[in-house]
This record gives sequence, structure tokens and C-alpha cells, in this order.
Amino acid sequence: MNRHPFTASIRTRITLWHLAVLMVTLAIYIFFIQSFLRYQLASELKINLIEEAEEVVTLFLKRGTDSHFVWRGHQESVQQSYWIAASHIDGILIYRNFTQTDFVLPPVPLAAAKEPRSFHTLALPDGNSLLMLQELRQIDGVDLVIRVGRTTNHISQELWHLLMIQGLFFPLILLFAWVGGYFIAGRVLLPLQKIIARIHCITANQLHERLPIDNANDELGHLSFTVNELLEKLERSFSQMRQFTGDASHELRTPLAAMLSVGETVLRAPVSAREYQDTIASMLEEVDKMNHLVGDLLTLARADGDTIHPVFEKLDLGQVVKEETARLEILADDKGQYLTVTIHQSCSVCLDRAIFRQAFANILHNAIHYAPTQTTIAVVVDASPKDCWVEIIDAGPGIAVEHQRRIFDRFYRVDPDRSRNTGGSGLGLSIAQWAIAIHGGKISLTSAVGRGSSFRIVLPISLADTPCPASFSSTMSKG
Repeated sequence: MNRHPFTASIRTRITLWHLAVLMVTLAIYIFFIQSFLRYQLASELKINLIEEAEEVVTLFLKRGTDSHFVWRGHQESVQQSYWIAASHIDGILIYRNFTQTDFVLPPVPLAAAKEPRSFHTLALPDGNSLLMLQELRQIDGVDLVIRVGRTTNHISQELWHLLMIQGLFFPLILLFAWVGGYFIAGRVLLPLQKIIARIHCITANQLHERLPIDNANDELGHLSFTVNELLEKLERSFSQMRQFTGDASHELRTPLAAMLSVGETVLRAPVSAREYQDTIASMLEEVDKMNHLVGDLLTLARADGDTIHPVFEKLDLGQVVKEETARLEILADDKGQYLTVTIHQSCSVCLDRAIFRQAFANILHNAIHYAPTQTTIAVVVDASPKDCWVEIIDAGPGIAVEHQRRIFDRFYRVDPDRSRNTGGSGLGLSIAQWAIAIHGGKISLTSAVGRGSSFRIVLPISLADTPCPASFSSTMSKG
């Protein structure tokens, strides 16, 4: 998929996001500065109007008995900056410092007596605004309405000058932010570029390589750590795949070589019908070994591909173990061995019977295979409040400690020659471990050389009022 170079660059996107956030921040900052300055200037203007109103009151002098008021101020001086008018509360004008053509003075509101002081914004003929203070004052016992106003031109001019300065520096700030943000983004992403370059150098033959971690506490350190974990998993998977392929090829080549050798021997010279029958029987035996091996390989391949979907049902573990043990009793009888099943406490578990049979049969078959004749193989079932388990105990040769940690690895044999001669492929315990893990359980080994082995299968107990889950994926692991 083709991408635009701007959208493909993380560095550019970071810079653009940085600029967008900065632009919004600056716009909000300018708005609040303008609003705050407008409020401050308006507050100062109101204070000036109040002070001017006080001065206006002092400039009136009442004379004689006619109750006429005389203005004592200089009209020219005050008219330059303030609009002044005084009237009786009934609206009769006493004084004003402007003509009717300059500004039509609105009538005194009826609510003037209720509001001793109020501010009004009025429109002038020239399009400007006038902020007017209206006060109800008593002078010599007479209620007068004093109105003092002043245009807001100086407020608009100061706000405009500030906006011009802000508008002048706004693009410069954005330019510096663009250059600085692009530079900083490059410095921040430089370790990521090194990580990408290092990853490009790692091939399938170099999976042992790891990324350097400069700072394990930052996001790039976490990324490097995660990639290293992925490389470790890939290395382990590739190693297992190579080993699996090699071991499978070797295991398949052995019976094929045996069949080829037997066939060539028979074809060299004429033989009797009995010898032909023995040869065919030997070849069929090798075919049977190959068939079992291929079946095990297919099971593990399907397990690795998560294509096996178990169907769980509630079953009594003790009853299942009894029935599965009975199926293998004939093998123990052939070797003169004794199988015993002891159920201390049975319990209900969620099982896919076909898959569980693979695990149980493989372990019990191994016990029968390696235990001496005239010995007892004990199968014990017991339970705890949370788990059920079945333990298979034999009196075989045992397994040394150095082999126990690898006993569940694929194709691993404690004694390769003996196992191959007796037909083992080293896959049975791997399949058993996978089959138990898919049930949300685990399998463990306790063994000592010369003292036999004990395999314990532990499964989660299933409560009577709890249905079986669709899967135990949270606890499943591949063998």
C-alpha cells in the first residue's frame, strides 16, 4: 500500500501534532490575554468614571432660594475626555457638556431610583461605543441623576496593538517550534532508527543477535526488550523446527532403511515361501512403526497450529482412569506385570476423552514398557479442594536428574539406542504434556535411578454448578 511521505514519517507527524497543540495553546493564550486585558481596562475605566462622577458632584453649587444649580467646572477641559450630564430624577436636564447633535442623551430610566449606580454601553453616531456611569446622588437634599461617560476607543486601540504584536510573533513562534520540534523529534527517534537498522541486519541465521537497551525504563527500552523476547522465541522456534525436522527425518529413515535392507536381502537369492512371509511381516512391522510415528508427528503439528479444538464434558476421573487402565491390561499381562487402580477420592473434571486418553495411555504404556516383569504398576486417583490428580507409579529403572528436565522434549531419549531398538520415538511424553496442558492441567515427574518413576497428572476440579469452559487457553502451553 502506497503512503504519502508526510503520513509515512513519524517524525513529521510528531512535529505536526506538536505544532497543532502549540497553535491551539497559543490561540487559547491569546484569547485569555485579550479577555483579561479587556476586563482590566474596562475595570479601570469604570473606576475613572466613578472618580469623575465624584468630581462632578463637587462642581455643583446651589444658590439662593430658587434651588437652581450652577456648574463651576471648565467645560472645555472635561469635554475633551468625558461626556457629562446631570438631571433631576424626573428627567429635567440641569447640565450637559455636549450638544444634542453630538449625542442624543437617553431618558433617565424608571429604575434609576432603585439602582443608585449602574453602567450602560451606548452607541455614538460615529460608530464608537460609550461606557456611561449613571448614579443617583443627593446634593443639598435634592435627588439628582449624574451621568458620566467615556468612549472605549482607547480600550480597542490597546487591544488592537496587543493583537498586532501577538499576530507578528505568532508565525515566528510557529516557525521556531517547527524547526525545534523537527530537530527534537529526530533526536528522540534516533534510537528507534538504530533499532530498525539493527533489525534489518538480523536474518534467520542471526537470531542469536539482540538489540542493545540503552535505557530499560523508557518506551524504546521496552520496545527493545520486547523485540529481544520475540527474537528469543523465534530462535527457539527455529531451533526446535530444525531439530524436529532432523529428528523426524532420522526416525523415518530408520524403518525405511530396515525395509530396504530386508527387501534387498530377499531379492538377492530365491527363498522359500516361509522366508517371504517373514520378510513381509518384518516390513509390515516397520510400516506400523512409521504409521505410529507419522500419527504422532501429525498430532504435534496440529497442536502447534492450534487446529485441534477439544470438546469438554464433565466426567468422573476415577471412572475414566479405570476404563483406560483396563484397555492396557493385556499389555501388562503379556509382560507378567500387575496393574492396580486405587481411588482414594474421585472427582469431576472437564475432559475431552480422546485427547486425555493420549496422555494417560502414553504414560501408562511407558511404565509397562520399562518396568521389569513380576512388578506392580500402581495407578492412584485422589483430589484436593481445587485439583484432581492421577499418579502412575512404576518400579522401572528410573530417570536420572540430569534427564528429568528434558524428558518432555520432542524426540528426547534417556537412552537413544535402547529406545530406538524397542520402538520408541521420543514423542509420547511430549504429546502427553500437550494433552494435559490443553485441559488446563500440568504433568510432573518424580524419579530416581533404580527406584522407579512416578508421573502425576493434575487437573482443575469441576464444580457441580459450573459448566465446562470452551477452552483452557489461559493455561495451555505447547510441549
